[in-house]
Amino acid sequence: MTRRGSVMSGQDMHIDRLQEEQEEKIDVYEKAFRRIRDATGVGDVNEVIEKIVGQEGTTDNLVALSKKNQERIEHLVRQRDELRRSVEDLQCIGSDSPHRRKAVDEKEMRLNESIGNLTRYQDKHDRYVSSLFSVKAGIKHLQDKLEPARRDLNAGSRPALPDVISSSSSSSSSSSSSSGAR
Repeated sequence: MTRRGSVMSGQDMHIDRLQEEQEEKIDVYEKAFRRIRDATGVGDVNEVIEKIVGQEGTTDNLVALSKKNQERIEHLVRQRDELRRSVEDLQCIGSDSPHRRKAVDEKEMRLNESIGNLTRYQDKHDRYVSSLFSVKAGIKHLQDKLEPARRDLNAGSRPALPDVISSSSSSSSSSSSSSGAR
């Protein structure tokens, strides 16, 4: 009977050791979650994920708007140059005719409208680029804040967690190189 009692105590020790390991793992995850909560200001894991995914969507949207506005600016610059050439051609032909003077005035008015549109779109483009850099800085800040928690979670024999932040950061950095080449 003493042999059976020693076997039971061996099993009990094994169970106790497994429980301690589980409690240690839970402590590590709880500490990591507290760090994530402190860094993001969000108390729910799903909200953290939504926040990161939302910023990725915002970044993609800003990149698309920036590209669209850059194309619009280029179109308006071409239109402005074309109108200037038209005005110069009309002025060179002669301003004796009232009909020609009216055409010149119309071209100059269209030119001034195009210049105003160009200025507005350039300002809009600059605001989008500024917003894009702000969002990227925010994502980088979150990534830096969450890095210690990621290291804690990935330490030891536990399986590594997916690197959601780095993958979103690398996709946005590839898009920033295209928007920076204007």
